[in-house]
Amino acid sequence: MWSPVRIFITNLVNERIKSAKRIAYDLECYAFFYAFLKSEKQLNMQIYNKQVNQQRIHAQLNYVKTILAKVSFDQSLFKKELIKAIRVLLPHEVDKLKKWCYRHFGQNYAPVLDECFTYG
Repeated sequence: MWSPVRIFITNLVNERIKSAKRIAYDLECYAFFYAFLKSEKQLNMQIYNKQVNQQRIHAQLNYVKTILAKVSFDQSLFKKELIKAIRVLLPHEVDKLKKWCYRHFGQNYAPVLDECFTYG
């Protein structure tokens, strides 16, 4: 037969084991939620970076348009800046630039535009 002291000690040990299991479970839950929040934060940063990059690209296209409009008085300078712009911009931005260039400078610089957009 078990003595009351032994029963008390056994119950205490069992409670400690249950408590340790609860703590381990809680820590596991906290780790899961921390990982979830961390991944959500990373996803939000990716979305934010994509928006910033889109704004930067749009600003870069507008900058290129401004430069081309300002150097349109000289054919060789215009060609040089257009080649540089084609190298810097993304392909879908180059398409937009091409349409804009032909609309604004197609009469005066058609051969230059054909040459740059054909080889660029």
